Amino acid sequence: MHPSHPRPVQFGDGGGSPRPRSPRPGRLRALAAVALSIALVAAAGCSSSGGGSSSNGKTELSIFWWGGPARADYTQKALDLYTQRHPNITFKPQWQANSGYYDKLATLAAGNNAPDVFQIDDNALTEYASRKIALELDQYVGSVIKTDSLGKLQDAGKVGGPLYALPAAENTTALVYDKTAAQQAGVPEPRNGWTWDEYFAWAKQISDKSGGKVWGAMDGSGDYKVFNVWLRQQGKGLYQGNQLGFTTQDLQAWFDLWAKERDAKAVAPAAVAHEAATGDVTKQLVATQKGATSFMHSNQLTELQKATKHEPGIASYPGPLSAQFVRPALFWSVYSGSKHAKEAADVINFLVNDPDAQKALSAERGLPPSPQVLGQLQSAFPATVQTVISFEQKVTPQLGQTPPPPPPGHSEIRQLLLTTAEDVAFGKQASAQAAQQFMTQAASILKS
Repeated sequence: MHPSHPRPVQFGDGGGSPRPRSPRPGRLRALAAVALSIALVAAAGCSSSGGGSSSNGKTELSIFWWGGPARADYTQKALDLYTQRHPNITFKPQWQANSGYYDKLATLAAGNNAPDVFQIDDNALTEYASRKIALELDQYVGSVIKTDSLGKLQDAGKVGGPLYALPAAENTTALVYDKTAAQQAGVPEPRNGWTWDEYFAWAKQISDKSGGKVWGAMDGSGDYKVFNVWLRQQGKGLYQGNQLGFTTQDLQAWFDLWAKERDAKAVAPAAVAHEAATGDVTKQLVATQKGATSFMHSNQLTELQKATKHEPGIASYPGPLSAQFVRPALFWSVYSGSKHAKEAADVINFLVNDPDAQKALSAERGLPPSPQVLGQLQSAFPATVQTVISFEQKVTPQLGQTPPPPPPGHSEIRQLLLTTAEDVAFGKQASAQAAQQFMTQAASILKS
């Protein structure tokens, strides 16, 4: 039976539609703290009222995710396919808007009634793993779960050593650009591996030749993924374990870099950039035709194409490709209190590694995380998705190591970076003051 649809909402996780605002981690931690003691009892083997149920030789597994109607339909098709192959396994699906998703999940865990299988992202994986709400999956690796099929993502679901999740999909960072705007300006299209100086020089040409109607570059100063790639190009990163991986001086230099290019008219001014700062694909500058480039995730090209009559293209972020990486767009985890953990583990392995399941899922969450499955299905996807696949196949051999999931508090730090960068862009704070304030506040978030 298909899940009932709440009001239609479009979602994204770097998975083809606008990225939702993350739930408040403070609320998550408060609820998850209650869940911890109960989840530990369940994991220790005590009776559980939550998870799947069994009757008449059949097992019903509960599964929970966030997403819109399209995601629900695609996921249901994949679950139906699993039941066709395993008639004794049926599903009780539940889905909802991203807003409040983690509150609901933590509340269910606190009542010892969490779903057997649940969707999770890198904002929350470390939290749920450390509180033992997500199940350690290593006992099933090799016999039930395949991770060696996942290429650069085989360790992506590990937190502190153990494996807690499998990537539901994958993508990588990508500079999406307006081919039409480039042609109108008479400049070449962006290329993989160009330097930041080359990128900004190209962007200034766009701005100048359009008379300011089209800005060459989106302001990336408040975008955590752009900042992270830039830091990795310096041999650093957003995090080092559970602490920040960069200095106050690094952040000030980052803010100053973008201020210089704003002054040079290569980068969109603060008021224009602010429109796209939420990550909503339909508000990206390439979609609104106010900018020639937007910093996105590769598989968001599909949704962006729907939002513009111009022809978009895709390239890597500026700088060495070795600083960029393949990332899990989303994860699947198993509840530590599930009565049917082995069956649930088999389901997530199916959703991740089976070509027919990935075909049914239609790349809505992102591209298949298995390189082998990705290659098998390339011709089955629409032309825009095939463009993304070709891009990823070209750059992936040059990409660096995928970092571990970020520490608890990542969602808050992402928002803090955006707010701080906009304060600098709008002239509310000097870069040095803003950088120092960010470092103090971010350190407090990571300690809480």
